[in-house]
Amino acid sequence: MKALSKAYGFKLYCFWQPSLYYGHKPLAPFEQQLVNASNPQTDYWYTAEIAGNAEAETRAARLGDFIFLGGLFDSVKDPLYIDMVHLDPLGNKLVATNIAEYIGFSAKSPEPIGIAAHP
Repeated sequence: MKALSKAYGFKLYCFWQPSLYYGHKPLAPFEQQLVNASNPQTDYWYTAEIAGNAEAETRAARLGDFIFLGGLFDSVKDPLYIDMVHLDPLGNKLVATNIAEYIGFSAKSPEPIGIAAHP
């Protein structure tokens, strides 16, 4: 993707999506049921999800080549997930708005910025 971006002269933006299993979102009852139904001992993806998000958050902060949205919902009390990975309309709207604002703000900025610089 970076090579295509450079070859064709467009700015590349990459975003890491929020996860029900990572961050500090206050969970709605349905979301809590989903988390409670997950068994870290038998659900291979659960452990991978936690580890993958932690590594992505660290790399995004260190390298700056993608934007980590894993904490985007940390202060949202409303339910946002319809299952373990898919968002409801409000969740999709929050992600889309954040991405659009970031791209709009970043396009006006000569320096790369991180998500913390523009929540």
